Amino acid sequence: MSFQECFKEFTDCNLPPIIYVDTSFIVESLIKGQRHQEVAMDFIDALAKAKDQPIVIFSELLKSEMRCAVISICLRNEFGGRVKIGDRLFENPDYIKKYYVKAEAAEVKLYEIMQRFKHWTSVPIDEKITQRAGKIMPKYRLGSLDAIHIATMEEWGINDIVVFDWGIEELPRYRANINIWTVNGWARHQKRLKKRSTIVKKGKGNK
Repeated sequence: MSFQECFKEFTDCNLPPIIYVDTSFIVESLIKGQRHQEVAMDFIDALAKAKDQPIVIFSELLKSEMRCAVISICLRNEFGGRVKIGDRLFENPDYIKKYYVKAEAAEVKLYEIMQRFKHWTSVPIDEKITQRAGKIMPKYRLGSLDAIHIATMEEWGINDIVVFDWGIEELPRYRANINIWTVNGWARHQKRLKKRSTIVKKGKGNK
């Protein structure tokens, strides 16, 4: 299925009024050279051009997660995929300063993208969300950061999320009403990734 066909399916299934974007999707969209940057940017472009644009929501957590991800990607690009990030930063803290400029540039790109949408907002992490996240972790078998994202969705009553994180991708097993928009074949637990990727929906009522 091509991306265009996939997005047609998305609109035919009623465009959700609100869609939540996870850090994994944003990082893949903004960082040049990432495996699925092209298809991620195509998805953003299609959403922005939709007649009935969805409201785009993301957590304040995204900013710090994105900065850490950019620095990690830069270190892996320089020293190889098996580099121990913590060891490198301990050996030479200047790496943080060196790559933080790129992290800041990625944040600028994020806000440039958001300007294409009429309605978007960044949600702060308050006490309600942290308490809800604590209950979500054992219930959905998620780490603390992923749990904060899902807690934010639940607090805002959002059922659609675009994400490239295999842990969150498993959520339909626990929540039948959640729709996961992700890259077909993107999963760390799979031995092979499909060469041609499209964004597909996983959730209740999908074939």
